[in-house]
Amino acid sequence: SKKNGLPSNNVSLIYSDKNGNIWMNTDSGVSKIIFEKKTPQDKSYDNYYFVTGLYDSTVTSITEDGNGNIWFGTNSGVVKYDGVDFETFTTKNGLSDNAIQSVIKDEHSNDIWIGTQKGLNKISENGKVSDFRVSDVQNGNKVGKLFTDEEGNLWLGTSNGLYRFRDPSFSTFSEKDG
Repeated sequence: SKKNGLPSNNVSLIYSDKNGNIWMNTDSGVSKIIFEKKTPQDKSYDNYYFVTGLYDSTVTSITEDGNGNIWFGTNSGVVKYDGVDFETFTTKNGLSDNAIQSVIKDEHSNDIWIGTQKGLNKISENGKVSDFRVSDVQNGNKVGKLFTDEEGNLWLGTSNGLYRFRDPSFSTFSEKDG
């Protein structure tokens, strides 16, 4: 609670990292509860706001890559946090839009997939941003949720149906497909 160190009591998103720490988005920033031996530590909230480098407190999605970096999808781009520094990726770096709906780690690589209001992007481990064009998605249909399956397929939930991406092609599953 705010009384115990959270920046706000309004928690909208919760994510557990590989070390068992809990990351939470509130309407006033992101907080991390540090766990040791599966027990939360007293007064061990780490809070991240504008002044610490997280330039947008509206976090829409959180994921972790294989190197332990935490990735935040925000309304102002994607933010990578390496435990010390924040690095922000925006349309200036090649994203299709700054309004991020979803970020996930590719289960078969260390790439980060990003769903935006205007399409699908990937940030490779080397920081290269790629933009994947799907005519229906790129024409204003947002990519809301992303999921990778055990076969390496990337599934996109969009405002125009469900897509399966198997590099380099997309398959569409919509209402008319049953």
